[in-house]
Amino acid sequence: MSDNDDGGDKEKRSSFDNLLPHKPDESLLESFRYINSMPGKDVRGKLIDCFQLWLNIPSENGDVLKDIKDVVGDLHNSSLLLDDIEDNSKLRRGIPVAHSIFGIPTVINCANYVFFLALEKCHAWNNPDAMKVRKAMFSRGTL
Repeated sequence: MSDNDDGGDKEKRSSFDNLLPHKPDESLLESFRYINSMPGKDVRGKLIDCFQLWLNIPSENGDVLKDIKDVVGDLHNSSLLLDDIEDNSKLRRGIPVAHSIFGIPTVINCANYVFFLALEKCHAWNNPDAMKVRKAMFSRGTL
């Protein structure tokens, strides 16, 4: 398959596609798609909605807020992949953890890859403040 051929799998592509300068490695994202398929409470997304309301951010900025929610959610789910390995968890959201299905090395590689995809997406916003926040969070080892 060529780099330009999506093989009819557009629905499987990640939320990063519209901002990335390259096509993400879909095979490396299997465990990420797996954890994304498990619905969570979306606390972070709801908090972003609250900030939109409290800070009077116009609703016409909805695309920007959606992108921010996507990055925050993706970083959170990536950190959960690693957290489950560190804690030797068996279940996440009532379903077997990703590393029990895909293996520890694959899940670690996937989570790290998604961290860098998120950083690349932040960079694509061409907003120096977004990059400062990401850089500070990475340097502290926090998400």
